[in-house]
Amino acid sequence: MNVTNTRTRICKAIDAGDWPLVLRFRRRQTEYFPRSASAWLQYGHALKECGFYDLADDAYLKARDLEPGSGEISLQRGHLQKLRGNIGAAFALYSAALEGWQGDAAPVQVEIDHLRGLAAALVSRGVFPDRDELDCAVYISSVCKVFEESDRTDMSHRIGRSDYSYAFALKGFARALDDLGIDYQILNEVAGIANIRNISTSKKIIHIGFYPPEKINLLKGAYNIICFAWEFERLRLPEENLSYNAFSDQASMLALADELWVPSQYGVESVKRSVRNIVTYMPSPAVIDRNVGWRPKPQTRRAISTAAASLRNVSWVPLSIMPRIQDIMSHDAQRHAASLQKILFNHADSSANPIIYVALFNAYDYRKNIDSLIRGFDAFSREYPNAYLFLKVADEQKLDNGPNASVLHGQMSSPDSLVPSVSSRNIWLTRETLTREQLNTLFDVSRFYVCPAIAEGQNLPLIEAMARRSVPVSVRHTAMNDYIQEDNAVIMTHRTIPAPIGFAERYQMFGVTLYKAGIEDVYDALVRSVAIPEDGYEKMATAAFDTVQTAFGTHRLSERLDQLLS
Repeated sequence: MNVTNTRTRICKAIDAGDWPLVLRFRRRQTEYFPRSASAWLQYGHALKECGFYDLADDAYLKARDLEPGSGEISLQRGHLQKLRGNIGAAFALYSAALEGWQGDAAPVQVEIDHLRGLAAALVSRGVFPDRDELDCAVYISSVCKVFEESDRTDMSHRIGRSDYSYAFALKGFARALDDLGIDYQILNEVAGIANIRNISTSKKIIHIGFYPPEKINLLKGAYNIICFAWEFERLRLPEENLSYNAFSDQASMLALADELWVPSQYGVESVKRSVRNIVTYMPSPAVIDRNVGWRPKPQTRRAISTAAASLRNVSWVPLSIMPRIQDIMSHDAQRHAASLQKILFNHADSSANPIIYVALFNAYDYRKNIDSLIRGFDAFSREYPNAYLFLKVADEQKLDNGPNASVLHGQMSSPDSLVPSVSSRNIWLTRETLTREQLNTLFDVSRFYVCPAIAEGQNLPLIEAMARRSVPVSVRHTAMNDYIQEDNAVIMTHRTIPAPIGFAERYQMFGVTLYKAGIEDVYDALVRSVAIPEDGYEKMATAAFDTVQTAFGTHRLSERLDQLLS
């Protein structure tokens, strides 16, 4: 057995989430090394990931027999029992692990403290029984693999892919469940579980799944809640469905769930017209750093440069769009790539403090209305040269000729119009992956977040910017109706229009109404934003922060789960 080659193949299979392949390799290792406790332990991990919990425990017991008193084996058996809802057994195993642990026991103590906190939380809810098993179990899953926001490499493999925003929503709910003291398990392969009641002994089992309608996965034996964002006035009609896929009809798929959670009031009303399920308004909880609430924004170039230290290695290129010679324009833009600090210090006018605006978007998300944003800001910055717009572009395709090409092909090209050229040294773009710390830093140094979108399901980046005291310059419709107000935002005007041909082509929906902010609307809102006096800005920034605390806390989730578990 080639150990090095096998280890490499196992690592690749784990990264790809191919647990059946990992299981095959781990089984072969136990055949080659039957007296190795480590081989049996890893075999148990693979069995657990594939849903074979009884066999996983057998493998762990075999490892324990080969290495009696191992704290690591007791810890892993504790994880398995907690996953199955056997909290009493899990607590005993974690305690045994603590006794036999070698080195820093913090990872084991965290699990013990978590179970104690869980027990206290459930006692307060009146649902903790006088036996080993829980009365309730919560499982969550997503159409996308959950990624680590502090790992740029992991994020770069996820950001920009289809439906990646569902993983962000799952993480928001997971953090909220942690804050509420509600235990949960993340399931990677829901389809591989024949019936959750063969695994869990809990009386009440809730599955919260984060899926678009066409990709729903239900957990048999559980109360299935599907969380999805919807931003249009209705679901796609059967006659608009051009796919032969049996799962492609949205209303039929959503009808399979016991309950639907939709993150905007507009979405709730739109979905209710097409389904008979329970449809609940449930926005994704936001991550709130309460220390931000009193922190003033940096204003001078030097203060911004210091505050943006974590962005020093992020490269931005100037906007440079000219369709017929885009390759040449992109190459020239790359020659002028610079960090945020260098961009600000190289600007000719040093007498005025820079005003930073930001926006985040997927290059191929037509809803973002980036063409109006770019052209409106270009006109605005000619009158206000100290204003800068930094655009963070997510693009899975990552075309060789840079973010300008991504914006041209994804946002500005349209089958019903020609694309005029536009370039600016006040508008800068990057396709680099930013960690959570870097995104927070970008929001911290920006005074405004700009959103001219034609429709939104919730708009998490805008909410995250508000939680960092950036004032929105935003339209107010669809999801934004729930939290954009006169006191916390510069409201951008919009008008209703019939969906253009480009929209119909991308979304396979015809005859729907959209909300469009034009170039003049963007320009007007930007002019109004720079006219806000400093004390007025501070009030709006504080109101934006307070709105996120109020509207996107844990209270809705807590109330609904109490209703379901009571």
